[in-house]
This record gives sequence, structure tokens and C-alpha cells, in this order.
Amino acid sequence: MKIKLDALIENIGVEAGLVFNTDGVLLEFQQLEYPGNIAAMSGVLLTMCKELLEDLKYGVTNELILQGEKGLFFVKKLKNDEYLGLFTKDPSKLGLIHLKMQNSL
Repeated sequence: MKIKLDALIENIGVEAGLVFNTDGVLLEFQQLEYPGNIAAMSGVLLTMCKELLEDLKYGVTNELILQGEKGLFFVKKLKNDEYLGLFTKDPSKLGLIHLKMQNSL
């Protein structure tokens, strides 16, 4: 299923988003500065998480949440090697992000 990134961002009310793969290749983005750099770093991060979960025998990475003092980065596996990343300055939107992702995929 192809995700409509612009509609998803508007519907949830997050600031930005991107679709990328574990090689860090940017596939799509909306409202994001330096999307190529962010996709590359996100690919590295997912590779590290994949290896960690394999070592722990926890299975595959389906979701990743990074929360900082000023915002939240949410990553969800879409299919095979594609991931969705959403950015928000309001961490309370995490519940809404989860709800919309269950209904969108």
C-alpha cells in the first residue's frame, strides 16, 4: 500500500516526514530540511537496531521511537525495506501517530 505522506502529516498534525530504506536512500519527503542526510542517518540507525535485536533474538525491527527534549522521531516499517519517519515537536502526539498508523497500513 502506498502511503500518502502529505495527507498523513496533515491529518496527524506532525511537522515533517520521510520514507526511506535501510540503505539510507530517500524515497519521499515532506516539509523537511536536509532530507537526504536524515534518510542516510536513519538508515544507519535502523541497521544498528536490526543487529541489536538479532543479537537479543527479539526478531525484526518494526518500530523505533527517539524522544529528545524538544521533539520526537517515530519510525515505522512499511514493507520489506521501506520505513516511514515522522517528526513532531509535541511528544503527546505519539498515541495519535500509533492510531493513524494502524488505520493506514
